[in-house]
Amino acid sequence: MPKAIVTPRELDRFADALDEVARVIAYKRSEKTRLVHDAGYVWRDEKYEMFRRVFEQTTAELDTFVRRARAYAAFLRAKSARARKYLDNR
Repeated sequence: MPKAIVTPRELDRFADALDEVARVIAYKRSEKTRLVHDAGYVWRDEKYEMFRRVFEQTTAELDTFVRRARAYAAFLRAKSARARKYLDNR
């Protein structure tokens, strides 16, 4: 049977780092979305529309990553709590 040896502190630290990455990506995505939207007022040709479509696809993928990263961070914290409880009861 496969084994993984980790400490609850390591899991919590990684979960915190994952949450921070997700937070930064979400913030930057929001910031860049506003800039691209504003560019549409002055950049009015088919190249902008192509760019906007690609940008929207990319931001949708980033949103998926952020959602999954946050969910995985919560999963890691739950694992950490179970590991901590196990270690405390030994």
